[in-house]
Amino acid sequence: MRTLHLLALTAALVAACGGAYREHPRWRFTAPAELEAGCVLGRSFIRMSGKTGVGVTVELRSRGDCTVRFTRAELVLDGMRAPATLPAPLTLKGRSLVYVWLPFELDNERAWNEGKRAGTFELDLEVDGAAAPTWRIAADHRRERRYKSGAEPWRPRYRSDVNAPGIVHLEAPPPRENGDPSRYVEPEDPGEHELYIGPAVVLGPATGRTSDAAHTEFEADLQVRVAYQALATSHRSKDLPFPRKAGWAMTLGWAPIQTDHAADGSREWNRGPLYLEVERYWMVFSAGLGAVAYTGEWDGGVQLTLTAMPYGLRMRYLADGGFELMGAFRIELPTAINWSR
Repeated sequence: MRTLHLLALTAALVAACGGAYREHPRWRFTAPAELEAGCVLGRSFIRMSGKTGVGVTVELRSRGDCTVRFTRAELVLDGMRAPATLPAPLTLKGRSLVYVWLPFELDNERAWNEGKRAGTFELDLEVDGAAAPTWRIAADHRRERRYKSGAEPWRPRYRSDVNAPGIVHLEAPPPRENGDPSRYVEPEDPGEHELYIGPAVVLGPATGRTSDAAHTEFEADLQVRVAYQALATSHRSKDLPFPRKAGWAMTLGWAPIQTDHAADGSREWNRGPLYLEVERYWMVFSAGLGAVAYTGEWDGGVQLTLTAMPYGLRMRYLADGGFELMGAFRIELPTAINWSR
């Protein structure tokens, strides 16, 4: 009954991890984004920012009848120029208000990965047939909350900045544009890759490799479990990483302590075997099969481990030593490295 309670508690703790959340970087203006040219006043807003580019809305207010034509719109980024799809010429009647959509398509993910994160939006307009001065707006590509080393406590997830931008669809402007600067369209979550690394201590009573079969021996192992998953949603840094869906892992371990009782009752402390297992897991349950070897006086064989964490059963068969059996208690520290898909 106690075992069932512990298993239920472990499963509940895993299931109680926080939901998906990740702040994706976005382009932000770092200079005023207003223009006054002849009969028109302009303001610009960044509405979308993601892997495939940036979407900008330009608000145009006329003071009277006015024609406006965009002749060039580019994001200049470290020597690279990403042009926007230009709208058709506009005719504004009287005191009019219109919104123009400028999608700048570029490999924004690659630029982010290469550290190209500062640029300038350059817009050229003709107002009533006369060319206005080039409208330049400085901008940078960043997160709102920048990580500072030592500013946060230890967390079980180490997050890489690789592929950080989210997914956007630039083919259409956001609906119901009203000129509110805060109406940013959050990108879709692309999910993330996770490399799970679980160092663990495994210890418990054992039998089989002993000079006196009347005694129960003791073994302590150090091991690390490594697993990879492609996750459909991103997670917060403070969420406890744990392989939740069925998958495969590899476990490498070594037993630095293994006791052996002699016939006279004396006890020796020996080094145990090295082992490598391929493991099939689901939540707290797993089954691993692999090779095991004692390197002092060479003896090799196979090892099978069945686990319902934190408890497990480990069985070995050695070419010279025969069968070994261990009742294991495993304490694992869940850690993961995550990066966006």
